[in-house]
Amino acid sequence: MAALISIPSLFAQGKFAGSYRSLLKKVYQNKAQLPLPGFALQGGTFMGDLSVSWYRKGNLAVVLFESISKDGYQVYDVLQLSNLSANQTLCFADCLNARAIEDESIVALVMIEKRDLLKAISAWRWNDQIKALEAIDKIETGGISCPKEQLTFSQRASARWRPFLNKVYKGSNEISELKDYTLREGATLPNNVVAVSSYAKGNSVVLVFERIVEDNFRFVFDIVETTLAAGQDIRIGLCKKGDIDDGTIVAVVKSSSKERWQAEMAWVCDLYHMTVKALPANEVTCLGNYGEN
Repeated sequence: MAALISIPSLFAQGKFAGSYRSLLKKVYQNKAQLPLPGFALQGGTFMGDLSVSWYRKGNLAVVLFESISKDGYQVYDVLQLSNLSANQTLCFADCLNARAIEDESIVALVMIEKRDLLKAISAWRWNDQIKALEAIDKIETGGISCPKEQLTFSQRASARWRPFLNKVYKGSNEISELKDYTLREGATLPNNVVAVSSYAKGNSVVLVFERIVEDNFRFVFDIVETTLAAGQDIRIGLCKKGDIDDGTIVAVVKSSSKERWQAEMAWVCDLYHMTVKALPANEVTCLGNYGEN
């Protein structure tokens, strides 16, 4: 994604950045490089090539809106909030507008309560055309509600692989822990932007989930390691959940004489939010031989 900033966006960005305006346009490879000493990451999510994450230190919160490119992250806009109470939090990506329709562009400040939907106190909307945050007026904010359970950077990688997540590589073979592994196969999923590459060493298989960015650089957002038993294989994008084809499923299957092989482990990839979740294996079957159907 080219870092071309339009004239209107130059004036739009930074309206709510407060004393953290200096972070605008900052480019970095690792979140540890951010000048946010004492802040703790509270949560966030990916939305396509946009990363939204928020940090808190006491009653001060900072929200970063960043693009993902071959150079890593570029901060497009910043939201600073002061005087947050202990029972206030921020919600992203799955808030509902006044018509009870999910609006992924909303960022809302809510009060933590014992209810499934939390009412917005203040709210903003991400404008992807100008790559900037805009305020939502009080009337519209009054109709916004957000689920208590929020989307987050949910990742399945074990401690061994976690240091290699959320980084950009020329190719996932640059991950140092893969140096003794052999590439088995790679496949792009239905949106042609997310890919899965599998690497093997003996009966150990590592699945690397990556978003393809400019110049074929790869942003690695999750890694799953599994061990194959005799007669097991991996299927990427060739599976069904029940009777419905789903090209986002990756599965460990048991070979048989049947046309479709039963999954023994399965995962589904959310292509937009870049998360990998487990599926009930008994509901998943995959094409047994690539030449069929």
